[in-house]
Amino acid sequence: MKILFALNQNKELTVEENLLKYYKSITDKEFSILKEYDLSGVSHKFKFEKFDLLILNEELERDNPVTTTFIDDLTDKFASSRIVLIINSEHKSDTYVKRLFNLGVYDLLYSNDITIESIVGLIIKPRTKAEAKIYLNLHDIDDVKVESELRYIPEDELENILNYFDTIESSIVESTFEHLYNQYNQDQMIFLIKHLSTDILNLLVNNLLYQELKELIDNRNNLDDYEADDILEDKPPSISGKVTDKIKDSFSQGRENKPVKIKERVEYKEKIIKEKEYVHIKPDDYMKFAGFVGAKGKGKTLIIDLIARFLSDNGVEVSVVDTTQSNNFYYKYIWGNDSAKDKNKKSITNLVEGEFTPYKVKKDYNLYAEADIPNTLDVLAIVDRLKTTSKVILIDMDFNSNFVDMSKYILNNIFIVHDLNILDIRHTKSSLLKLISSNVNPLKFSFLINKYIKSSVTERTIMEMLENPINEIEKEEQACYLKFKENPIFTLRFDKELYASDINSSYLPEKDLSFSEDVRDDIYAITNYIYPLPSGGTKQSIFKKIFK
Repeated sequence: MKILFALNQNKELTVEENLLKYYKSITDKEFSILKEYDLSGVSHKFKFEKFDLLILNEELERDNPVTTTFIDDLTDKFASSRIVLIINSEHKSDTYVKRLFNLGVYDLLYSNDITIESIVGLIIKPRTKAEAKIYLNLHDIDDVKVESELRYIPEDELENILNYFDTIESSIVESTFEHLYNQYNQDQMIFLIKHLSTDILNLLVNNLLYQELKELIDNRNNLDDYEADDILEDKPPSISGKVTDKIKDSFSQGRENKPVKIKERVEYKEKIIKEKEYVHIKPDDYMKFAGFVGAKGKGKTLIIDLIARFLSDNGVEVSVVDTTQSNNFYYKYIWGNDSAKDKNKKSITNLVEGEFTPYKVKKDYNLYAEADIPNTLDVLAIVDRLKTTSKVILIDMDFNSNFVDMSKYILNNIFIVHDLNILDIRHTKSSLLKLISSNVNPLKFSFLINKYIKSSVTERTIMEMLENPINEIEKEEQACYLKFKENPIFTLRFDKELYASDINSSYLPEKDLSFSEDVRDDIYAITNYIYPLPSGGTKQSIFKKIFK
């Protein structure tokens, strides 16, 4: 068997040889090892050699993750070669995983699951389609929808893209278009072009990637196998009005121009892949509000603190507001702290009155907390004032009427925090049902399982108890149960080092928290979901765990 590895950019073959050694120990067979260090090298190798298997790391190029377009090209040209793709665990429940599944890539492996055994297991035995559905937790994949889903951009994504194009300066239209080109396949990009305004298309007329797509449309039209509107047959109904005759006519303009040579186009595409930093497109006024709720002792305070520190370390200004009756943030950072001023001790009261006096935990980390907060606190007024000061507002909350109002009208994300202790599930379940019965949008919910360890109780066990009636606690006819298959589920692994340093920092606030790479990865996934950060900027090699 011949395997092409593209896992890292180290010239040593330590990872590959360890995999071969383990593979040989359980099969008494061998495979040949070839290695590439970037995506263009992978494409080049496939053109001139035949491989049985490609084992590819999504973050082979740290600032340029593997796109679905790249995988689509490989599977089109080299259908006989199987792909094992290692992807970041923060992709759980997002559209990237679904698109890869629709392309027939079933051997996906989340970075949190990397072991020698898991990789070699996929080398020996590929997953079936059914097994991939279970591993990826995909319950809404319908085979009859696959073809159409790969031909258009989902309605909510399309609306966001079109709205963004309406707000940006003309000088960044091309760079935005190139960013999107690396996120969607050719049919989806054609679908997008058909919805762009004439003004935007005019700004793209000299762009080589746009010319490539326009030439593709022209060629299909000339062969009479591709009607001008046929890509729109599968579109979401509410988008149809955005397509005009002027947009259609824009494709026929300038046909007398000299065609772009294929070689030049390929070189330009590779240049984009190497030089464009992978970043999420965020408007200047982009802001996120996230609320955290959970039963006592589930670790909300520590989780919020870690997220705030992570954002601050990445230069994102964040405000934390503790509105709970326990006031843990106040006692952690302000109580008994000689560096805390009197105005810091009344920061929430002052904020209601329009004065900003937070305690500065770190450079970009502002804390609003005080002892004995009144039940009548005007939380909505607090949040309204913070809109002018921070990119991210994290709110530690109790389950009360304030929380319901915040969840309905303010919060983008609602994190339901629990641990693996099923004896406390009734408290979390009661609060969750209260939110649902108050008509809070359940798609805002994210579930965060804290202190996660390997045991017979898993995050799926917790979710099943939240999704189904619990005997002697509730009656089925009294509650409205939902299956949370669309909601993100995060885990934060238990780490003795973090637990010890958290205790120390409560006693000595100036001490920094310390934790393992696994915990860093978990916090990155949660933080990146709240406020997208440049991919891979703080994460270390995911393959170190193989050699522990």
